[in-house]
Amino acid sequence: MVDRLRFGVFSGDPARIMFGPLWIGLERGYFADAGVEIEVVISDVRIGAADDPIDLECSSVGDLARRAVAGVEVVSVASQEQWRDGRGLTPLCTRREMLDRGALTDDLASVRGKRIGVETGGSDRLGQGKMRPEPDFIYVYYLLKHAGLSLDDITLVNTPHRRAHDDLQNGVVDLINAPRPRKVIEGEDAGWLARWKEAWEVAPRQGRSCIVKRAFAEQHPEAVQGFVTGWIRAGRDYLDAIVKGQGREAMMDLLVRHSGETRRVVERMSPLGVSPDGRVDVASMQHDADLWAEHGLIDGRPDMASMVDMSYVDRALAQLGPYRTPGEER
Repeated sequence: MVDRLRFGVFSGDPARIMFGPLWIGLERGYFADAGVEIEVVISDVRIGAADDPIDLECSSVGDLARRAVAGVEVVSVASQEQWRDGRGLTPLCTRREMLDRGALTDDLASVRGKRIGVETGGSDRLGQGKMRPEPDFIYVYYLLKHAGLSLDDITLVNTPHRRAHDDLQNGVVDLINAPRPRKVIEGEDAGWLARWKEAWEVAPRQGRSCIVKRAFAEQHPEAVQGFVTGWIRAGRDYLDAIVKGQGREAMMDLLVRHSGETRRVVERMSPLGVSPDGRVDVASMQHDADLWAEHGLIDGRPDMASMVDMSYVDRALAQLGPYRTPGEER
Protein backbone atom coordinates (compact mmCIF):
# COMPACT_ATOMS: atom_id res chain seq x y z
CA MET A 1 0.00 0.00 0.00
CA VAL A 2 1.37 3.41 -1.03
CA ASP A 3 1.41 6.12 1.63
CA ARG A 4 -0.11 9.51 0.79
CA LEU A 5 1.01 13.00 1.78
CA ARG A 6 -0.71 16.34 1.05
CA PHE A 7 1.73 19.13 0.12
CA GLY A 8 0.34 22.66 0.56
CA VAL A 9 0.85 25.48 -1.96
CA PHE A 10 -0.75 28.93 -1.55
CA SER A 11 -3.40 29.92 -4.06
CA GLY A 12 -2.22 32.43 -6.64
CA ASP A 13 1.37 32.01 -5.45
CA PRO A 14 3.56 33.87 -7.96
CA ALA A 15 6.66 31.95 -6.93
CA ARG A 16 5.75 28.30 -7.56
CA ILE A 17 9.26 28.03 -8.95
CA MET A 18 10.55 27.94 -5.35
CA PHE A 19 9.15 24.41 -5.06
CA GLY A 20 11.53 23.14 -7.76
CA PRO A 21 12.37 19.79 -6.11
CA LEU A 22 8.64 19.07 -5.74
CA TRP A 23 7.95 19.44 -9.46
CA ILE A 24 11.10 17.50 -10.38
CA GLY A 25 10.28 14.66 -8.00
CA LEU A 26 6.70 14.44 -9.21
CA GLU A 27 7.51 14.40 -12.92
CA ARG A 28 10.43 12.00 -12.62
CA GLY A 29 8.66 9.63 -10.25
CA TYR A 30 11.09 10.00 -7.34
CA PHE A 31 8.39 10.22 -4.67
CA ALA A 32 6.61 7.19 -6.11
CA ASP A 33 9.92 5.30 -6.19
CA ALA A 34 10.28 6.08 -2.48
CA GLY A 35 6.80 4.73 -1.71
CA VAL A 36 4.73 7.88 -1.27
CA GLU A 37 1.99 9.52 -3.30
CA ILE A 38 2.19 13.33 -3.17
CA GLU A 39 -1.02 15.31 -3.58
CA VAL A 40 -0.49 19.03 -4.20
CA VAL A 41 -3.23 20.92 -2.34
CA ILE A 42 -3.91 24.59 -3.06
CA SER A 43 -4.60 26.09 0.36
CA ASP A 44 -4.23 29.44 2.12
CA VAL A 45 -4.63 27.79 5.53
CA ARG A 46 -1.23 27.29 7.10
CA ILE A 47 -0.15 23.93 8.45
CA GLY A 48 -0.94 23.48 12.13
CA ALA A 49 -4.19 25.47 12.03
CA ALA A 50 -7.25 23.64 13.30
CA ASP A 51 -8.80 23.42 9.83
CA ASP A 52 -5.69 22.95 7.70
CA PRO A 53 -6.14 20.47 4.83
CA ILE A 54 -2.45 19.65 4.37
CA ASP A 55 0.26 17.52 5.96
CA LEU A 56 3.42 19.35 4.86
CA GLU A 57 4.45 22.79 3.59
CA CYS A 58 7.60 24.80 2.98
CA SER A 59 8.06 27.55 5.53
CA SER A 60 10.51 30.30 6.38
CA VAL A 61 12.65 30.07 9.49
CA GLY A 62 10.77 33.10 10.82
CA ASP A 63 7.45 31.30 10.51
CA LEU A 64 8.89 28.20 12.18
CA ALA A 65 10.25 30.30 15.06
CA ARG A 66 6.85 31.90 15.63
CA ARG A 67 5.22 28.47 15.61
CA ALA A 68 7.77 27.25 18.13
CA VAL A 69 6.94 30.12 20.48
CA ALA A 70 3.21 29.49 20.02
CA GLY A 71 3.56 25.76 20.69
CA VAL A 72 2.31 24.67 17.25
CA GLU A 73 3.08 20.97 16.82
CA VAL A 74 5.11 20.96 13.61
CA VAL A 75 8.66 19.86 12.87
CA SER A 76 11.20 20.62 10.14
CA VAL A 77 12.29 17.48 8.26
CA ALA A 78 14.40 18.78 5.35
CA SER A 79 15.94 21.96 3.97
CA GLN A 80 14.08 23.83 1.26
CA GLU A 81 16.40 26.78 0.74
CA GLN A 82 19.76 27.95 2.01
CA TRP A 83 21.39 31.23 1.00
CA ARG A 84 24.93 30.03 0.34
CA ASP A 85 27.28 28.44 -2.19
CA GLY A 86 26.13 30.71 -5.01
CA ARG A 87 22.45 29.89 -4.58
CA GLY A 88 19.40 31.53 -3.00
CA LEU A 89 16.24 33.02 -4.50
CA THR A 90 16.16 36.49 -2.89
CA PRO A 91 18.46 39.10 -4.50
CA LEU A 92 18.80 42.67 -3.24
CA CYS A 93 17.66 44.94 -6.04
CA THR A 94 18.12 48.61 -6.83
CA ARG A 95 17.52 50.96 -9.74
CA ARG A 96 19.97 50.59 -12.61
CA GLU A 97 20.79 54.31 -12.43
CA MET A 98 22.05 53.88 -8.84
CA LEU A 99 24.79 51.59 -10.13
CA ASP A 100 25.49 53.60 -13.27
CA ARG A 101 26.25 56.75 -11.31
CA GLY A 102 28.15 54.96 -8.56
CA ALA A 103 25.65 55.60 -5.76
CA LEU A 104 25.88 51.88 -4.98
CA THR A 105 29.11 49.99 -5.64
CA ASP A 106 30.51 46.54 -4.90
CA ASP A 107 31.39 47.85 -1.43
CA LEU A 108 28.61 46.98 1.02
CA ALA A 109 29.33 50.22 2.89
CA SER A 110 28.01 52.15 -0.12
CA VAL A 111 24.56 51.48 1.34
CA ARG A 112 25.25 54.32 3.80
CA GLY A 113 22.61 57.02 3.51
CA LYS A 114 20.29 54.91 1.37
CA ARG A 115 16.57 54.23 1.86
CA ILE A 116 15.90 50.53 2.37
CA GLY A 117 12.41 49.14 1.83
CA VAL A 118 11.13 46.79 4.53
CA GLU A 119 7.65 45.65 5.50
CA THR A 120 6.43 46.87 8.90
CA GLY A 121 2.98 46.54 10.38
CA GLY A 122 1.38 45.46 7.14
CA SER A 123 1.62 41.72 7.68
CA ASP A 124 -1.19 39.82 9.36
CA ARG A 125 1.53 37.91 11.23
CA LEU A 126 2.99 41.00 12.90
CA GLY A 127 1.99 43.66 15.36
CA GLN A 128 1.76 47.27 14.20
CA GLY A 129 5.14 48.89 13.70
CA LYS A 130 7.27 45.75 13.87
CA MET A 131 9.57 44.91 11.00
CA ARG A 132 8.86 41.63 9.25
CA PRO A 133 11.49 39.23 10.68
CA GLU A 134 12.25 37.48 7.41
CA PRO A 135 13.56 38.31 4.96
CA ASP A 136 13.33 42.04 5.79
CA PHE A 137 14.98 42.29 9.22
CA ILE A 138 17.47 39.54 8.61
CA TYR A 139 18.92 40.90 5.38
CA VAL A 140 19.13 44.43 6.81
CA TYR A 141 20.89 43.06 9.91
CA TYR A 142 23.47 41.07 7.94
CA LEU A 143 23.99 43.85 5.39
CA LEU A 144 24.76 46.44 8.07
CA LYS A 145 26.90 44.02 10.07
CA HIS A 146 29.13 43.15 7.11
CA ALA A 147 29.29 46.78 6.01
CA GLY A 148 30.36 47.96 9.46
CA LEU A 149 27.31 50.22 9.70
CA SER A 150 24.32 50.63 12.02
CA LEU A 151 20.65 51.50 11.62
CA ASP A 152 21.62 55.13 12.14
CA ASP A 153 23.48 55.03 8.81
CA ILE A 154 20.42 54.17 6.69
CA THR A 155 16.72 55.05 6.47
CA LEU A 156 14.15 52.28 6.76
CA VAL A 157 11.00 52.88 4.73
CA ASN A 158 7.78 50.91 5.24
CA THR A 159 7.37 49.14 1.90
CA PRO A 160 4.82 46.30 1.81
CA HIS A 161 6.05 43.51 -0.43
CA ARG A 162 3.09 43.88 -2.78
CA ARG A 163 4.28 47.35 -3.82
CA ALA A 164 8.04 47.05 -3.27
CA HIS A 165 8.96 47.06 -6.96
CA ASP A 166 6.76 50.10 -7.64
CA ASP A 167 8.30 51.98 -4.72
CA LEU A 168 11.78 51.12 -5.97
CA GLN A 169 11.05 52.20 -9.54
CA ASN A 170 9.42 55.44 -8.38
CA GLY A 171 12.36 56.41 -6.18
CA VAL A 172 10.60 55.99 -2.83
CA VAL A 173 13.31 53.53 -1.77
CA ASP A 174 16.77 52.65 -3.08
CA LEU A 175 16.99 48.98 -2.17
CA ILE A 176 14.55 46.07 -1.70
CA ASN A 177 14.66 42.33 -1.23
CA ALA A 178 13.05 40.63 -4.20
CA PRO A 179 12.01 36.98 -3.72
CA ARG A 180 9.75 36.90 -6.81
CA PRO A 181 11.97 36.17 -9.83
CA ARG A 182 9.32 37.17 -12.38
CA LYS A 183 9.24 40.74 -11.09
CA VAL A 184 13.04 40.90 -11.08
CA ILE A 185 13.36 39.79 -14.70
CA GLU A 186 10.55 42.10 -15.82
CA GLY A 187 12.34 45.06 -14.24
CA GLU A 188 15.65 44.07 -15.80
CA ASP A 189 14.05 43.69 -19.22
CA ALA A 190 12.48 47.14 -18.84
CA GLY A 191 15.94 48.54 -18.16
CA TRP A 192 15.33 50.19 -14.79
CA LEU A 193 16.08 47.39 -12.25
CA ALA A 194 19.41 45.78 -11.37
CA ARG A 195 20.46 43.10 -8.94
CA TRP A 196 22.96 44.72 -6.57
CA LYS A 197 23.80 41.72 -4.37
CA GLU A 198 22.62 38.14 -4.17
CA ALA A 199 21.28 36.77 -0.90
CA TRP A 200 24.25 34.48 -0.31
CA GLU A 201 26.66 37.41 -0.65
CA VAL A 202 25.00 39.32 2.19
CA ALA A 203 23.35 36.79 4.49
CA PRO A 204 24.55 33.18 4.17
CA ARG A 205 22.00 31.26 6.22
CA GLN A 206 19.17 28.74 6.36
CA GLY A 207 16.19 30.38 4.68
CA ARG A 208 13.31 27.90 4.49
CA SER A 209 12.57 24.28 5.30
CA CYS A 210 9.98 21.58 4.76
CA ILE A 211 7.77 21.22 7.84
CA VAL A 212 5.26 18.53 8.72
CA LYS A 213 2.69 18.08 11.47
CA ARG A 214 4.19 16.03 14.30
CA ALA A 215 1.07 13.89 14.57
CA PHE A 216 1.23 13.06 10.87
CA ALA A 217 4.92 12.15 11.12
CA GLU A 218 4.21 9.87 14.07
CA GLN A 219 1.28 8.18 12.33
CA HIS A 220 2.79 8.05 8.82
CA PRO A 221 6.59 7.93 9.13
CA GLU A 222 6.92 6.04 5.84
CA ALA A 223 5.14 8.85 3.97
CA VAL A 224 7.45 11.47 5.46
CA GLN A 225 10.47 9.31 4.69
CA GLY A 226 9.35 8.85 1.11
CA PHE A 227 8.90 12.58 0.70
CA VAL A 228 12.32 13.45 2.13
CA THR A 229 14.11 10.83 0.04
CA GLY A 230 12.36 11.95 -3.15
CA TRP A 231 12.92 15.64 -2.32
CA ILE A 232 16.68 15.22 -1.86
CA ARG A 233 17.00 13.10 -4.99
CA ALA A 234 15.11 15.72 -7.01
CA GLY A 235 17.21 18.53 -5.54
CA ARG A 236 20.35 16.75 -6.69
CA ASP A 237 18.97 16.63 -10.22
CA TYR A 238 18.51 20.41 -10.03
CA LEU A 239 22.10 20.86 -8.89
CA ASP A 240 23.35 18.53 -11.61
CA ALA A 241 21.65 20.78 -14.15
CA ILE A 242 22.51 24.18 -12.66
CA VAL A 243 25.97 23.55 -11.23
CA LYS A 244 27.30 20.77 -13.46
CA GLY A 245 25.37 21.59 -16.62
CA GLN A 246 24.08 18.02 -16.87
CA GLY A 247 20.62 17.93 -18.49
CA ARG A 248 20.25 21.69 -18.14
CA GLU A 249 17.89 22.15 -21.09
CA ALA A 250 15.59 19.37 -19.93
CA MET A 251 15.55 20.88 -16.44
CA MET A 252 14.64 24.31 -17.79
CA ASP A 253 11.78 22.75 -19.78
CA LEU A 254 10.50 20.88 -16.71
CA LEU A 255 10.51 23.99 -14.50
CA VAL A 256 8.75 26.04 -17.16
CA ARG A 257 6.01 23.40 -17.42
CA HIS A 258 5.30 23.33 -13.69
CA SER A 259 6.10 26.83 -12.42
CA GLY A 260 4.05 29.01 -14.76
CA GLU A 261 7.17 31.07 -15.45
CA THR A 262 8.51 31.90 -18.90
CA ARG A 263 11.72 30.40 -20.19
CA ARG A 264 13.61 33.67 -19.80
CA VAL A 265 12.66 33.86 -16.10
CA VAL A 266 13.70 30.29 -15.34
CA GLU A 267 17.02 30.69 -17.15
CA ARG A 268 17.97 34.05 -15.64
CA MET A 269 16.60 33.93 -12.08
CA SER A 270 18.85 33.58 -9.06
CA PRO A 271 19.37 29.83 -8.52
CA LEU A 272 17.22 28.01 -5.99
CA GLY A 273 19.02 27.49 -2.68
CA VAL A 274 18.91 23.71 -2.91
CA SER A 275 21.07 21.74 -0.47
CA PRO A 276 22.49 18.48 -1.90
CA ASP A 277 22.06 16.63 1.38
CA GLY A 278 18.79 18.22 2.54
CA ARG A 279 20.18 18.89 5.98
CA VAL A 280 18.84 21.87 7.94
CA ASP A 281 21.38 24.27 9.45
CA VAL A 282 20.04 24.38 13.02
CA ALA A 283 22.77 26.73 14.24
CA SER A 284 21.76 29.28 11.60
CA MET A 285 18.12 28.93 12.61
CA GLN A 286 18.93 29.46 16.28
CA HIS A 287 21.12 32.48 15.55
CA ASP A 288 18.32 34.19 13.65
CA ALA A 289 15.62 33.25 16.19
CA ASP A 290 17.76 34.71 18.98
CA LEU A 291 18.13 37.94 16.98
CA TRP A 292 14.38 38.23 16.42
CA ALA A 293 13.72 37.61 20.11
CA GLU A 294 16.35 40.18 21.13
CA HIS A 295 14.69 42.80 18.95
CA GLY A 296 11.14 41.93 20.01
CA LEU A 297 10.05 40.55 16.65
CA ILE A 298 8.94 37.23 18.14
CA ASP A 299 7.44 36.67 21.60
CA GLY A 300 10.09 34.49 23.17
CA ARG A 301 13.36 32.71 22.47
CA PRO A 302 12.55 29.28 21.01
CA ASP A 303 14.80 26.24 21.04
CA MET A 304 15.01 25.66 17.27
CA ALA A 305 16.72 22.26 17.66
CA SER A 306 13.48 21.00 19.21
CA MET A 307 11.69 21.97 15.98
CA VAL A 308 13.95 19.88 13.73
CA ASP A 309 14.10 16.12 13.08
CA MET A 310 16.93 15.10 10.75
CA SER A 311 16.39 11.36 11.13
CA TYR A 312 14.54 11.25 7.80
CA VAL A 313 17.45 13.00 6.08
CA ASP A 314 19.90 10.57 7.72
CA ARG A 315 18.00 7.57 6.37
CA ALA A 316 17.67 9.15 2.92
CA LEU A 317 21.41 9.82 2.74
CA ALA A 318 22.19 6.28 3.85
CA GLN A 319 20.25 5.16 0.77
CA LEU A 320 21.31 7.84 -1.72
CA GLY A 321 24.94 8.22 -0.67
CA PRO A 322 26.98 11.44 -0.73
CA TYR A 323 26.52 14.04 -3.45
CA ARG A 324 29.67 14.66 -5.44
CA THR A 325 30.51 18.18 -6.51
CA PRO A 326 32.29 18.77 -9.83
CA GLY A 327 35.68 18.88 -8.07
CA GLU A 328 35.05 15.60 -6.27
CA GLU A 329 34.12 13.80 -9.48
CA ARG A 330 37.57 14.16 -11.02
